[in-house]
Amino acid sequence: MSGVARFVIAVVVLIVALPTSVAWGTGRPNGTERHDVKLSIRAATAPKPVLDIDFEYVGTTSIRIYKSDLPWGIRRSVVLVVMCLTAQQTLIPELEYIDDPTPDIVTLEPGQQFHGTINLEERFTTLDSCLKANDALVFWSYQLSPIEAARMARVSGGIVVPKR
Repeated sequence: MSGVARFVIAVVVLIVALPTSVAWGTGRPNGTERHDVKLSIRAATAPKPVLDIDFEYVGTTSIRIYKSDLPWGIRRSVVLVVMCLTAQQTLIPELEYIDDPTPDIVTLEPGQQFHGTINLEERFTTLDSCLKANDALVFWSYQLSPIEAARMARVSGGIVVPKR
């Protein structure tokens, strides 16, 4: 087995062992201010498979974002890749659909927290058949996009959705 394959297996084992995925992201949009995001993501399967997300803005100044840019806002606000953990480690295709953002703006204050969910069955229609016999691994990546500044540093992670 190659070194790369061993590394990938080690990462998958580590991710599988984690019940919650937590990540911090730091960006310096204008070189002086520091804006931080903390995401805590849990997977649930009952009554349907969802990602349960706690979002915390821990920057030092207020920023404005479009509400649809929160991780659960619209489909393109967070990158998701789902793999069915069979012997073949099959990628589950994401349903393509139009998801228009709204013009609603949210001002994030330091320490402000939000909570939301992403219904995985709506985005990955064959996930249900996978979860009947197998766990699924969800890789996620999020990048906060303030209206008046450059995008923040990307935060990413992975979490297991247990079989039903």
